[in-house]
Amino acid sequence: MNKKYLFILKMFFLFFLSVTQVWGLSSYVSSIPNGAKFSCFNCHDNLRTNSRNQFGKDFASHNDTWGASLAAIDSDGDTFSNGTELQDPNGTWVKGQPDPGNPDLVTNPGNPASKPATSYSISGTVTVSGSGLSGVSMTLTGTSLATVTTDTSGNYTFSGLSNGNYTVTPSKAGYAFAPTSIAVTISGANQEDKNFTATATGTTCSVWNDVITEYNAYVSGLVNWSDVITCYTQYTSRE
Repeated sequence: MNKKYLFILKMFFLFFLSVTQVWGLSSYVSSIPNGAKFSCFNCHDNLRTNSRNQFGKDFASHNDTWGASLAAIDSDGDTFSNGTELQDPNGTWVKGQPDPGNPDLVTNPGNPASKPATSYSISGTVTVSGSGLSGVSMTLTGTSLATVTTDTSGNYTFSGLSNGNYTVTPSKAGYAFAPTSIAVTISGANQEDKNFTATATGTTCSVWNDVITEYNAYVSGLVNWSDVITCYTQYTSRE
């Protein structure tokens, strides 16, 4: 056979193989949630050798199909499950559906260096006369916004926080707090013992909304029924 035609035939064959390979890889990309974020590198470390990383091997062992079982595995050993990294922790996403979660938070399940950012917490206790004060509304402002309520021991925790600057402010009818607020900076570590001391001011439940708030705190297990009765008595005595 003419060498020129043999060369052309070889080139056509190589082109056909490459197109087939690219088509195959791209079809896999659409078979996992948020697969387009890292494209073929979800399953492969090196496209030249076409060798699969551990996630790629786990994907193959699941018949190249996403589901709860594959989502639960931590293929790359970075302590985060494949589902967590791909924003589908329970593996409920089905091919053809819109990608789940926040695409900005997607990490590569096949690369241990690519993993979700570590989160931190701010915690402390609110006390009155040396005992924990329940039902205190704790407001967090700054890098993130949140509100929690102290438990029956006066403890509170804000979790899932990133590095940044925050302010914690307590509030409960009938009490003044020292300090009135605490500025907190998170820089790679949890922030504990952000404590407050409460002092009764003599003015407690003065409006009906205070009674409702106290009752809701009781339903949530944050205060005792006696606290609700006390609040209601204070409210009715002002009418």
